[in-house]
Amino acid sequence: MGKYGKYKKTYRKEWESIPVFKGWLQQVDSDIAKCKYCNVELRPHKTDLIKHSKTQQHIRKASNVPSTSQLARFGIVAESSFSNDQKVRDLKLATFVAVHSTLNTMDHLCDLLKDIGKSSFSDLRMHRTKCTQVIRKVLAPSIIKDIIDDINNSNAHYSLILDESTDISVNKYLCVCVRYYSAVKQSITTEYLGIISMITCRAEDLYEAVISFIKNNNLEISKLIGIGTDGANNLCGKHNSLYTLLKKEVPNLQLIKCICHSLHLCAQKSCDELPANVEFLVRETYNWFNLSVVRQNDYKEIYNLLNAGEENRRQRKLVSIAPTRWLSRYNAIEAILEQWLELKTHFTTANNREKCYAARQLESMYKDHSNYVHIFNVSKTNT
Repeated sequence: MGKYGKYKKTYRKEWESIPVFKGWLQQVDSDIAKCKYCNVELRPHKTDLIKHSKTQQHIRKASNVPSTSQLARFGIVAESSFSNDQKVRDLKLATFVAVHSTLNTMDHLCDLLKDIGKSSFSDLRMHRTKCTQVIRKVLAPSIIKDIIDDINNSNAHYSLILDESTDISVNKYLCVCVRYYSAVKQSITTEYLGIISMITCRAEDLYEAVISFIKNNNLEISKLIGIGTDGANNLCGKHNSLYTLLKKEVPNLQLIKCICHSLHLCAQKSCDELPANVEFLVRETYNWFNLSVVRQNDYKEIYNLLNAGEENRRQRKLVSIAPTRWLSRYNAIEAILEQWLELKTHFTTANNREKCYAARQLESMYKDHSNYVHIFNVSKTNT
């Protein structure tokens, strides 16, 4: 016998449609009713239900539930209220924002369109939140399905471009892009396919994730002809990596390493043969001007003074040596070579004025002609 067994069959289903019970009364069992607002079970007697609806707790929680008109202000409207033309319009707007803009613009773009085209956009209700869900839940699955169908319908072989990374919240991800011949576009195309969330990025875990991803997207593993990676050991190492494990499934699998990573490693190895003061000179020169507007203005006056008769010569901005931006040494060194005399003059005056150790160190390095020779050789080596 239930909790309210002696009152069994006193609950009536039609009570949920009575105005005083509508929206909050829910049948749990034949002898149990429940208030959805207060999350409590009630005796299924009409007098008890009416008594509960008049309690302070129920009235307070019912007032916090948004009404239909309030939900409509946020674009939450029953699906049946949208016509096909309205759905197509919203999808086109969401696609435009996904390709050409940011989601933050939708908060103002919606109001602007309603103001400009009062007849065409009077019923437009799409801000950032709704636009995000349209892109994630409607557009993205549809685009991925079209890509998969294009690969399968054309019976095309494909390659995967893989790269794993860690975001700011220390979550690991494996990004997957696909490269194949598109029968629809009549050309070789590269498309984004998805992101796989990873716990660890060992070769075995990456292998299981990629195989599962291929099967879930209805792709044939036998059609995989190559993978492209950045050269990390867990992705393309010689003995135990994602590539070696996939090669057991696909014996003819080809490996293509990122050319940019390879060129970066070549430039790094060549620079290792040169004195360490080259990198120190480039890095500290940038740091000297980076956060000081006064120093930048002082250097600008010296530069304009030394190049007063040359109107076509512009001051080149100094570049930092970025550890994650490949071949950044070349641009940084070229910028210093073009204005070596101006920088040497600036640090000479800065040393006399500021009495700073960094200025004294940089002045002595710029006056040492061997440093100019070393930097010139680095520039030619990176070229």
